[in-house]
Amino acid sequence: MIIQFIRKCWAWKWNFIRKYPIWSMWLAWIEGIVIGFLIYYFFFADVWVVMLSPSETAKPVTFH
Repeated sequence: MIIQFIRKCWAWKWNFIRKYPIWSMWLAWIEGIVIGFLIYYFFFADVWVVMLSPSETAKPVTFH
């Protein structure tokens, strides 16, 4: 039952791509942008917060 559902979804996807290639291209591009923002938000946003926040153990930088 689940395998039949997956096959129907897969067939629908390929039929959609064959019928509407330009729309599929734009949807794939937007999907890539959304996934990129999600990866940035969940994996790299914390890095910038840590890098930009002052630390109690950090020593002030002095140039001689």
